[in-house]
Amino acid sequence: MLLLMPGARPPPLKLFVIGDVHGCAEELKALIHKLPLDQNSTLLFLGDYVDRGPDSKAVIDIVLDLSEVYQVIALKGNHEWLMEQYLANPENPVASGNFILNGGSATLASYSADGATYTIPASHREFLRGLKLFHATESHFFVHAGVPPNYDFAANSVDEKTAHQFLWIRDVFLNSKKKWPKIVVHGHTPVETAEILPNRINLDTGCVFGRRLSAMNMATGELISVERNQGTRPSFLTHTLSGGRARAQRFAGDVTVEILVGSVGFAFHTVNYNEFGLLIYAAPGAEHLKFAAGESLNGLIKPGGDNIFHFQATVIRVDKVKGVPQYALRFDKLENLAEL
Repeated sequence: MLLLMPGARPPPLKLFVIGDVHGCAEELKALIHKLPLDQNSTLLFLGDYVDRGPDSKAVIDIVLDLSEVYQVIALKGNHEWLMEQYLANPENPVASGNFILNGGSATLASYSADGATYTIPASHREFLRGLKLFHATESHFFVHAGVPPNYDFAANSVDEKTAHQFLWIRDVFLNSKKKWPKIVVHGHTPVETAEILPNRINLDTGCVFGRRLSAMNMATGELISVERNQGTRPSFLTHTLSGGRARAQRFAGDVTVEILVGSVGFAFHTVNYNEFGLLIYAAPGAEHLKFAAGESLNGLIKPGGDNIFHFQATVIRVDKVKGVPQYALRFDKLENLAEL
């Protein structure tokens, strides 16, 4: 316990803000070791602890462990929101499609002892429920994605639409030159190096995409970062095929898919999907399209909400089920257009 002389002021809190981690647990450990932490330090995380990276479970474990030693302020990111939606209803194709295609299978694998099934500890579910949407100081406003136009920084409550924008907003916020009452510190949109602008600071430096994990010492403005360890790769939930071969698990559900022929999109249904590909069949109006094994396709996946994925894929197998062709596609490229 820190003892103060009568009338003495406590030393200023040291606030360190950390950008999107996305399962990069080893990098988070390395970054924490580089920070000049002491008993007065506060760690503020801008969200997106999970998805895509090699060990989302370990990241949450680290944050929980840090909270035993330091004051920790943990904000919610859109990926935690996606994870909560999935855990609440794994059978819902919108919830599961958005979560899995955004890297959720790697998250589930980090909670798996056998590589096939997963268990989310109660403490981690509670962690997700307890995440804050924002944190404010006299000079700065901390939030995952950004703030909507004309946001009232003096507001005492956040409505559902504003909460959604705190997690997902991009262009209208990023392109704004408005001088807000407070500097907004955020992540969500990966950049090559941290952006320090007159009205906002972006600390998502794309660790999971092979760049670096960054933090800022808010007392000094110093940036601290560590490079991505390229040796760390995510694993995925699997199931065993006949002959003992393992394959990434497929998730059942009908997610909207459009195959693009020129500039025209033709609707297809999914039988199942995972982060590596789709099994699809034509919707009414697209039955005339016929594809062959080895053919390259271009299309969009629209699970719902803010996410639209663009993919390029190769047809690896053509089957017929009750006379209807089904096409197994392997992604050659998959990108979330909301993140470009």
